[in-house]
Amino acid sequence: VSHDIPSRFNIDTTRTVWADARIGAAVQIIEDQTRTRGWVTAKPDWHAQSKLTAMPAFQEGVADALSRFVTLRAELATSGAPPDEGLTLASSLLNQSSSPDGLDKLSAVLQALRRFDGLKARSVFADMEETELLAAETALYQQILADAHDDLRRIAEAGKRSPIHFERTALYYRIKGRIYVIGVMLGAIDPDDVIQPGFRNALEDTQHLLERAYRPSPVMVSNPVPGGFSFSGSDIVELAYLIDEVEEALSTLSGILDENLAVPEPESPTES
Repeated sequence: VSHDIPSRFNIDTTRTVWADARIGAAVQIIEDQTRTRGWVTAKPDWHAQSKLTAMPAFQEGVADALSRFVTLRAELATSGAPPDEGLTLASSLLNQSSSPDGLDKLSAVLQALRRFDGLKARSVFADMEETELLAAETALYQQILADAHDDLRRIAEAGKRSPIHFERTALYYRIKGRIYVIGVMLGAIDPDDVIQPGFRNALEDTQHLLERAYRPSPVMVSNPVPGGFSFSGSDIVELAYLIDEVEEALSTLSGILDENLAVPEPESPTES
């Protein structure tokens, strides 16, 4: 079902100097998936990975979450101006990456992300405050997980019950890919960037719950009749429950960031 899906949030952005740590995390996620693990849709039909269900679905989820992240950052790059064209194009290419020429598209995405990071390093953009960026990103992660939760609930209530169901497995691993991106992005946050009391603990709690939600990797994704007998329970219901816990933690994190934004900046001393 799966092969070479990361077993944990394995990207360490501290090993490379980035002007924007989460843009750097996006670069490293793509490089890991394309250069280390191999982009499945670019594999020939005879390759073992091209026959899998979970791996291509996982990478679709990764590309989808990254596309939504890059779209957000394109919109926030320049206050009051149109979205950054390079990032907008990168977001579109990510959405088209599940194709035979996906590697070429992802190569162009990497160029756009590196260009953006380079421009940010030279202070070309009138950037938002870090707390504002984090608040917007956290709201995005909440929406991504809310969408995933809705999909899982729909499957749990009215989905197919057969032991083996490829579409159900694909949905599960697409969601797992999105969780992976969120986990890596939160790991790229420097907790010292936000002074607000409680932020560090809330961030650590959210990361811990994300790791729990990411950990299950069922070979056959189960979806028994509610209340019916099952040896292993329902993988769909379990993931929905774990995501619900993450959503609550993200809501707490979002509240702390909003409190930080609401604190007025100290007034500059006036000359007497």
